[in-house]
Amino acid sequence: MLMSAPFVSGTGSDSGTGLQPVCNPGILPGSSAFIFHPFTTSKAVQITRRNLPHWRQDDGTYFITFRLADSVPRVVLEQWSHDREAWLQHHPQPWDGSAIAEYGARFHDAHEDWLDQGHGSCALRDPRAAEIVADALRHFNGSRCVLDCFVVMPNHVHAIVKPLAGHDISDLLHSWKSFSAREINKLLGRQGEFWMDEGYDHLARDEAELERLREYIAQNPVKARLRDGNFLLATGRILQCETEESPGRMPGLHTGFKPVPHFELCEIKDHDGWRKLPGIIVYDGPYVQVEECSFLTPARPEVATPWTVAHRKSAIAIAPITEDGKFILIHQERLPLRRALWEFPAGQIDDEHSQETIIATALRELDEEAGYELTDQGELIPLGWFFGSQGFTAEHVYLFVARPVRIMRAPKPVGGEHISEVRAVSPAELRGMIADNILQDALTLALFARMSAKGIV
Repeated sequence: MLMSAPFVSGTGSDSGTGLQPVCNPGILPGSSAFIFHPFTTSKAVQITRRNLPHWRQDDGTYFITFRLADSVPRVVLEQWSHDREAWLQHHPQPWDGSAIAEYGARFHDAHEDWLDQGHGSCALRDPRAAEIVADALRHFNGSRCVLDCFVVMPNHVHAIVKPLAGHDISDLLHSWKSFSAREINKLLGRQGEFWMDEGYDHLARDEAELERLREYIAQNPVKARLRDGNFLLATGRILQCETEESPGRMPGLHTGFKPVPHFELCEIKDHDGWRKLPGIIVYDGPYVQVEECSFLTPARPEVATPWTVAHRKSAIAIAPITEDGKFILIHQERLPLRRALWEFPAGQIDDEHSQETIIATALRELDEEAGYELTDQGELIPLGWFFGSQGFTAEHVYLFVARPVRIMRAPKPVGGEHISEVRAVSPAELRGMIADNILQDALTLALFARMSAKGIV
């Protein structure tokens, strides 16, 4: 019997049930069907292309995305197509790892940001419609595929799927989409195209990428700031990696570095005469909330002072240092500035505040944005935190040094970010970039100041 993944209805935990086991006497626990096989150049690959390239390899595991027909306006689709064609003209296949990572960042991750903003009818926000999609995904679980995990968002679906021998991911997608479209149209009393014709699929290339894709699915509702009842999430993690030593081990997670010293957490709360009064949220976006509220202070205990506060997740910034003492900088697009900046890797903390989640975020950003990891017996050094825009937000950034680090691969930024270059610079070059106003990012400048005060640079 193939047990299905734990099911969550808009809660983000693994505590729910609701997925029924799928009986299939031919697929038993311990079967090779449950083993994740990474993409390899030593086996045949079939590449087809419509608007998007589609790679196929026997025994492969796919990250798939399919979205509602009205989730992206035609004018936006045409712009995406134009941008993709221009990029492809300058990047003929075969692609190396860097080109593959750049393609994913430009033409998948950036598009995902658009979807997460909730454009179109968002018909899957209706729990009945979302359940029809979930039932469709589960239907062939164990007979034609192994379904590792999935999320049904208001206007799109992500899943990690391993087709079984004799079955193709394209055929599975067609079956899922045609069945669910017919049933949802009937449910909602509508007609016409429900799903966008062509979906996105990506062959998982190694265990670390499989883990990142699983995490992406699990965090998608959080990233989109969805409320309870607006998504369906199944985080079963059914596939096993051949290098796993025990159930529950996270593939690709580096664990050989030194223990991280205990560090103090920044807490923003009422204390010693400081008090925030209830306010009104005047803007609730996917990345920031704006609140009109008032404060009482020790100096003004009886007169409330009105203020506008922007609420954002806290973040980390990390300074990677190689074995030969060079600092790793990334050149990252910053759209509001309409330019790219040289920076240390940084990113928001998605989960609850704890030392564990802060450390995990630091290591994740080191990996995603720079393509580096700590070496065996490397160390992650906490350097406190700082406030970058304290006049209107309580957002704070935890600072770290990672040393020594080693390169793993090309960067693979998520969430629509684009990193054009990763550069190793000497301490003297770093100081020169600051002195000459080449390095302008506040997080990087703060981290440099803290390292200078600690004698690290």
